[in-house]
Amino acid sequence: ELIAQRDGIGFVEAERLRLSGELACIRNPESTRAAKSLFRRAIDLAERQGSLSFKLRATTSMARLLENTDRRAQGCKMLADCYSLFTEGFDTPDLADARALLDKPD
Repeated sequence: ELIAQRDGIGFVEAERLRLSGELACIRNPESTRAAKSLFRRAIDLAERQGSLSFKLRATTSMARLLENTDRRAQGCKMLADCYSLFTEGFDTPDLADARALLDKPD
């Protein structure tokens, strides 16, 4: 994180954390602890930086992980709260992906 901040690319750190969480899910689908931690850090960082797009991506990843661990309601609540902050751009891939996850039947 410090290198990214030093080099002036800290604004993408939330996305790097999210992608690391996705890789953790792929490497070991049975262990979700690392992925959850990375997604949580990505969400928190995106909030602090005011990056709603990176927050949406990380929250969508977290919601998908929670869905896969039988905690769909918790994930959908988090995602719905984030999704509701948007007022436009609903045809973008990230918002469409989030909407599809929210609309998925139980």
